[in-house]
Amino acid sequence: MTNMWDDRFSASEFIFGKSPSQFVEKFANHLKPNSKIYLPADGEGRNSCFLASLGHETFASDYSVVGQEKAKKLAAELGVNVHFSIADIENDIWPENEYDAIFAVFIQFSPPEARAKVFEGIKKAAKKGGLIFLHGYTPKQLEYKTGGPSAIENLYTKEVLQNAFDGFEIKLLEDYETELDEGAGHKGMSALIDMIAQKPI
Repeated sequence: MTNMWDDRFSASEFIFGKSPSQFVEKFANHLKPNSKIYLPADGEGRNSCFLASLGHETFASDYSVVGQEKAKKLAAELGVNVHFSIADIENDIWPENEYDAIFAVFIQFSPPEARAKVFEGIKKAAKKGGLIFLHGYTPKQLEYKTGGPSAIENLYTKEVLQNAFDGFEIKLLEDYETELDEGAGHKGMSALIDMIAQKPI
């Protein structure tokens, strides 16, 4: 996986752009001031840098050293501080009750068994009462081919997310289609799903 993402991120341009995802920008106002936030598989840093610019204490990891070097350059360019680390989210040791919020944006490269481990880690790492923001593609995205994985089993449905976050309060769960313009990697009509879930107190 490292080589694939290192190769992909080695392009001089930011393949998903420098601006935050529409999802992150839209729902950032749900955060309490000065929240402690984690973004797994954050890639080139567009989302972590944006959240840091809003005054949050932001932590971001990725499996690609190349991608994270670009993220560090973006943080310097924007004059923000992000705590960066290299991590494999499928095998990482997640902290417990650590973050006010976790943003999992387009992390759909894990097949179902590995994805279950990632979701368990995300749920563990959120503080009691903390929020999980999840944004990804639905199976209909395979018709559009404008980004995301080609394996249907990696894509999200409402049922998949409801089952995965059973016991959490689902504050938002919506699938929809819209136009994305987030670098060359996410461009065109897309089939998306958003979830916001709160960990029980």
